[in-house]
Amino acid sequence: MLIQKGLDEGRRVLENLHDRGLVEGKGRGRGRVYMLSHGLYKRLNMETEYERRRGIDPVRHEQMILQYIEDNGSITRRVAADLCQIEPYAAGYVLKRMVEKNPDLRLEGTRRWARYVLSDDDSEPESSDS
Repeated sequence: MLIQKGLDEGRRVLENLHDRGLVEGKGRGRGRVYMLSHGLYKRLNMETEYERRRGIDPVRHEQMILQYIEDNGSITRRVAADLCQIEPYAAGYVLKRMVEKNPDLRLEGTRRWARYVLSDDDSEPESSDS
């Protein structure tokens, strides 16, 4: 549906629908998106469609990224975005948060050569204290 209203009026309408439980909001500010609520999908007997449209939650993003790194050795921001079906800036945020939480995950390189890898404890040089 297309409405011929200004951006502010459109946001007010969506927030009103959100307050009534007809839509769910995701995100903040200009990046906020809306979709029909779970209750509405349930009333229409379309719960699986709701789950498909809702997408993958952030916890699952981290699991998928870690599995990809374990299987392939490293991951780039662009590959993480494609894997999780999110925007590259959002993938960068997820990866940054993961590095902060996981001491075994680190960033190697900068800019277009940046890759995220897991530390390999076996490759640590042994000390020669005799």
